[in-house]
Amino acid sequence: MKSRFAATLVIATTLMVYAPVAYAQETHMDPTSKGTTGMFSVPLAAVLGPGEFSVTMFYNTMMYQPGDTSIENSGIGASFAFAAAKGLEFYGMIEPRIGVHRNYTVQRSLGLTGAEAPRLDDHPYALDRWGTGFGDVYIGAKYKVAGDLEAYDGMAILAEVKLPTSSTDDGIGTGKVDFSVGFAASAEAAEMVGISSYLGGTFRSSPDQYDLGNKFEYGVGVQVPTRFWISGIAEITGAIVQDPGPVATPLLGAGVVAGYD
Repeated sequence: MKSRFAATLVIATTLMVYAPVAYAQETHMDPTSKGTTGMFSVPLAAVLGPGEFSVTMFYNTMMYQPGDTSIENSGIGASFAFAAAKGLEFYGMIEPRIGVHRNYTVQRSLGLTGAEAPRLDDHPYALDRWGTGFGDVYIGAKYKVAGDLEAYDGMAILAEVKLPTSSTDDGIGTGKVDFSVGFAASAEAAEMVGISSYLGGTFRSSPDQYDLGNKFEYGVGVQVPTRFWISGIAEITGAIVQDPGPVATPLLGAGVVAGYD
């Protein structure tokens, strides 16, 4: 098993709509890029109250070392609370556009062979220089099992499914359904600093020609301040992925690519 960190540049615009609006007295809770209440990518244990909802739009660029790959995606996430079940939050996210760029010129200049180049487990068909198109759709639910309903403090369980709406012909997705389960724990200190952590796993169905491993995911985030209309977020996220089988790369001759994240 191998582990890899990715540096992420995020430009996010968030629109929050609460009913009722008691914003100044409550913690600042945005939806994550997946839609559920949280930081940008690390979920909080907090959930919205009955009748509340939130919406976000984001643009995200992720660069993968050794400088040969960039992944760009824009998305719209949304979450809402089901009034008949206190503590239960449903969420969803669609990717109107996702692009995967593989710069093999940079890869060759670094002296890398095909066997040393990373394969993208979430985009196994991205073997050409550029692919773009409509991405996937994610839907999920979060249930707070400990702590006050809308407070930072507490623990929650999450379950999520990925609907494979992206095109494998464009080299974007896997064309298969993924299932994820996870656990989030978060706390607020001095009504100013919020800390959240996430542990979970994704169970993936392998597409034709590729063997995709399941992955263990983790994340830790800090948000300051928690009770103002704007806040700063710092996150560390990562994944440990079971090594899948190698795959030939058409632009690197007879080389093969070992899969890791």
